[in-house]
Amino acid sequence: MLNDILIVDNDRRLRFEIEQTISKMDLAGNNIYQASNGKEGLKILQQKSVDLILTDINIPVMNGLEMLGQLRSDPMLPNVPTIVISSRRDSKLLKAITSCG
Repeated sequence: MLNDILIVDNDRRLRFEIEQTISKMDLAGNNIYQASNGKEGLKILQQKSVDLILTDINIPVMNGLEMLGQLRSDPMLPNVPTIVISSRRDSKLLKAITSCG
């Protein structure tokens, strides 16, 4: 069981649907945090410990790749398993995601 999960997506409805799906599957034990952009996501990660991040790539203010890059390069932030949500499907994106940090 995952205790705490962070969902980062600018679509409020999609964040809600993901949270509802996780809740129905009993995957999260304690908290599901939500952020609408990468900057908010990093702020939550600096304050809370999470076991899993679900993030979109195309989000405003700080996109998902920028957030992952900062997360992976900051020794004060833990290396949290991440699932990337994106409608894009290309080899450049896959390479960028896997090389963050």
